[in-house]
Parts: sequence; C-alpha cells; structure tokens
Amino acid sequence: MKKLLLISAMALLPAAAFSADSALQWAYPVAPQGLPAPDATVKKTVAGAENKLSLTQREINNAFGPPDWFPSQHPAMPPAVANGKQPDQMACMLCHLPNGGGHPESASVGGLSANYIIGQMKAFRDGGIKFAHREVTVNVPPGFREDDAIVRGAASAALIEAPPPRSATG
Repeated sequence: MKKLLLISAMALLPAAAFSADSALQWAYPVAPQGLPAPDATVKKTVAGAENKLSLTQREINNAFGPPDWFPSQHPAMPPAVANGKQPDQMACMLCHLPNGGGHPESASVGGLSANYIIGQMKAFRDGGIKFAHREVTVNVPPGFREDDAIVRGAASAALIEAPPPRSATG
C-alpha cells in the first residue's frame, strides 16, 4: 500500500508543478496571442490628463522620456527617474510610474527606503535574487555602485510618496 501511495504521489508531481506555474500567470500579463499589433502611428491621449499630450505608442514607450500625464500629482522627479541615462539606463518611471506605484508586472517602489531599493538593485546586479518561474529583466544600470549619487537620488525619490492602493480586481 505504501508503494502504491508513493508511486501515485510521484506520478502527480509534474501535474502539480505545471499547476503552480499556471497559477502565477495572472501576475505577468501579456497580450493575447493572435491579436493584430496596434497601429504605432495613431496618436493617443489620456482622459483627464493635465498636459493634454497626444502621443504615438512609440513615444509613450520611450525608455528615456516616457510621458508624465499628471505632473502635478507628484513631487519633481530626479533626472534618472524621469529620463534615465542613454544608452543603457532606462527611466525608472517607465516601469515604476512617477508615483512609485508601478505597472502590474513591475514592482511598487513608492514608500520604500532608499537603502532598501539600493540593496535590492545590488542583489539583482550580483545575482543574489533569482526568479524560479520565468526570466525577468531588471534594470540595473551597468557600473551600478551603491554610493552613486544618481542612484541614491533616484532611490530617495521613492520615499516621497507611498504608492496608491491596488484593488484585488485590478
């Protein structure tokens, strides 16, 4: 009986692993397969935006100058947060947003201490943080140093504002 139980458990392990991986898919949204690509030339606006920007998707996704649709709703951002540094340090706000709340697939950094953020960046740089369920790209600038004034300024900006609450429904 014990052998049968052990063999049954071993047979079910791959299904359990697949189920665990599938259970996390909601946390990493991607566009559904088979949809046509959005027209990159169409100008888009955000309802209620203070600055009335009208931008193409390419302009919205600019890694070194993403749009700030609501600039009066947060304090001034350090240059590294707003624009990054070409050619290889993307603007922090591209993923983490000007208020630190982040997109669903990005970490919320608002309200975290500068030392914590810098420690996490150091751990990513040194390989101390691994993701078992998928490949994740983390924007740690090449040559990152914990005492770098630009990095410390960007990390300190996250302290200014706690992130907005996220609802369980999105």
